[in-house]
Amino acid sequence: MASEVPIAKSCPKCDLPDPLKRNKSVDVSSYELPGAYTYEGVPLAYFTKVEHIEKIRNLHLREDDVIVASYPKTGTTLTQEITWLIRNNADTEAASKSYNYVRVPYLENCFPPESDGILLLEQLTPPRHLKTHLPWHLCPQKSIIDGKHTKAIYVMRNPKDALVSYYYFYCSCASFGQFPGTWSDFFELFLMDKLCYGNILDHYVGWWAMRDNPNILLLKYEDILKDHAGQIRHIGKFLGYDLSDDTVETIRNFTTFKKMSKNPMTNYTSIPEDIDTSIVPFMRKGQVGDWKNHFTVAQNELMDMIINKKLAGTGLTFEYDSTNN
Repeated sequence: MASEVPIAKSCPKCDLPDPLKRNKSVDVSSYELPGAYTYEGVPLAYFTKVEHIEKIRNLHLREDDVIVASYPKTGTTLTQEITWLIRNNADTEAASKSYNYVRVPYLENCFPPESDGILLLEQLTPPRHLKTHLPWHLCPQKSIIDGKHTKAIYVMRNPKDALVSYYYFYCSCASFGQFPGTWSDFFELFLMDKLCYGNILDHYVGWWAMRDNPNILLLKYEDILKDHAGQIRHIGKFLGYDLSDDTVETIRNFTTFKKMSKNPMTNYTSIPEDIDTSIVPFMRKGQVGDWKNHFTVAQNELMDMIINKKLAGTGLTFEYDSTNN
């Protein structure tokens, strides 16, 4: 649902320096993702086809499959790596020789054909892992909610920092059109509900509603930053693993932001034709509170209004500042 607040009156152009030093805005009213279309209220792009989503919804997953789900740029890659290591005996040597996106296929991606997420999943040997950015209502629900079936881990991040991170990803990712506009332009796209995968808060609320299902674990990126080892244990327990202190430390050490941002298996420098990390690194800061360097007072006030409205009555809250980055 699009914001009911008039953009022109409530979101003046940013009076802060644009983080990418861009001083020319784009016409967001006419801007579209490459191959843009909307499916059941969700804006999507060319790399995901309607027929592919229908296959996903009806996908019969294995009982030992694990899905890492998220809205983009909320801690997905970190959660994937932790989960894969937990279920592969903390084999950091193997993880150092295989790209994260090969070990954990991007389920709804179907372009190019050799990167088809469903086909890649079928080629994996158990234990299999997959990732998706699809909202709950487009996911393979039957496989997840069946009491004897697939487990899903959904990670969230405070929506202000998540949107800032998504802006930079939009600017560097060819699949998202390498957005040429400013931060304020991107914020207007958010207000117009034109971002790929839809409104971040609607996405959160859809999965949050399933939080009591025993096959679904909801995480917050901020909690992982505050207690990395504790959250590794938390994920391990959900997946049925009693991890030793040494195993937890091995995984924690391997999945620090500093190491993952320099690791070619996780930092996406291997696919420059799609993600141009010379524009912005795929893993840029990973901190809590960087939104303060981007949101104007007016944008922040408007964002607070939207958050309060969207999350009213859900019990879902976030941390927007931290001294433990």
